[in-house]
Amino acid sequence: MKRIAVQAQDFDVAGELAALEALGGGGVASFTGVVRGGDGLVALELEQYPAMTQAQVARIVDDAMARWPLLGVSVIHRYGRLEPGARIVFVGTASRHRTAALESCAFLIDWLKSHAPFWKKEHFEDGATRWVEARAEDVAKAKGWGRRTNYYSASGGLSSTAEDFLHFQQMLLNGGVLFGHRILSQDSVAMMRKNQVRELYSAVKKGKKGTGFGYTVAVTLEPEEAGIHRGKGSYGWGGAFGTMSWSDPENELVVVIMLQQPHGYTLREIEKLVSQAIIK
Repeated sequence: MKRIAVQAQDFDVAGELAALEALGGGGVASFTGVVRGGDGLVALELEQYPAMTQAQVARIVDDAMARWPLLGVSVIHRYGRLEPGARIVFVGTASRHRTAALESCAFLIDWLKSHAPFWKKEHFEDGATRWVEARAEDVAKAKGWGRRTNYYSASGGLSSTAEDFLHFQQMLLNGGVLFGHRILSQDSVAMMRKNQVRELYSAVKKGKKGTGFGYTVAVTLEPEEAGIHRGKGSYGWGGAFGTMSWSDPENELVVVIMLQQPHGYTLREIEKLVSQAIIK
């Protein structure tokens, strides 16, 4: 079931929900938006270009149905002059599971709030008018959904931020816990930071003495032998153009470096400075 309506007249929320519930799924999620009053607002006027609006809403509904296993979707958006308290938009989704229904409903309303091609004008008691722009927080929410992309490389095409990587390394240092929530089991973290290759890593051409390799990370077995300024048992990895991070259980610290410089001298100097700053 897919129902899309862009109309001037009011809609029947109970009727829309009944139609979605009749599909036999395990969950129905919905959102009904009304015109917000206050500050002297007497009406909200919505203008639209019918052909474009219908096509854009249909496209995003198809996107939602491709992302989540939905049994049905209902999207209704009104236009024209609406007074405070009037219903303006309805989004309803039905699925066999509540997570799909809730997430898809949120996705659709976030998109409608920020990207639906409606022009909104506020009318006030004193005769003043004001065009309504999309709020930054609504645009950010819509962007947050992004588009799903398949990556066939373990890391190719992925991107992150220094703050996210700091949280990741902190989670590993905490044994799989971040901000009170367990992300990985202690056993998983222990396996990651344990040398899994014996002498193999230090024996290859680009390997280092005193260094091993766990799951996705290099492990410092003997700092002096490896010639690096980290605690014994530290683990991490580096990337291109001056990116590097590691967790150091012995000294209870994590380090994230993102320099965008294609050489290792500065990285080694930072590593040395961090080591010298530790007070034992």
